[in-house]
Amino acid sequence: MNKDDRKAALARYRDSAPAIGIYALRADRQPDDTASARMPQDTTAGTPPAIWIGRARDLRAIENRVTFTLRLGKCPHASLQTAWLKLGAAAIRFEILEELDREKLGPALERTLKERHEYWIAHLGAVRI
Repeated sequence: MNKDDRKAALARYRDSAPAIGIYALRADRQPDDTASARMPQDTTAGTPPAIWIGRARDLRAIENRVTFTLRLGKCPHASLQTAWLKLGAAAIRFEILEELDREKLGPALERTLKERHEYWIAHLGAVRI
């Protein structure tokens, strides 16, 4: 890739609008090998919730942001941090539940994002993050 191609690719990336939407973090109930060495084998007692739902104005960046805070032990959501420590990093899966169309929604984007966030929390019986 020559210098002009690289500049063009960088410009396309900067001009692209980030995806907005709803995401989920799901926890498998069984601890991984590294976590089981540190934690008791009884995974039912005090087991944290299995799913957390969040909303983001940049779905490309939110997975890195959340996993970074979890790795540091600084996640503001105690039940999610507990699951990360108890079950291990491999047990927490990130998935995008819904992407919203920025141009179609226009000024109603923020309201719709909040409404869809609440919908997914109720629909899945999840914890809000």
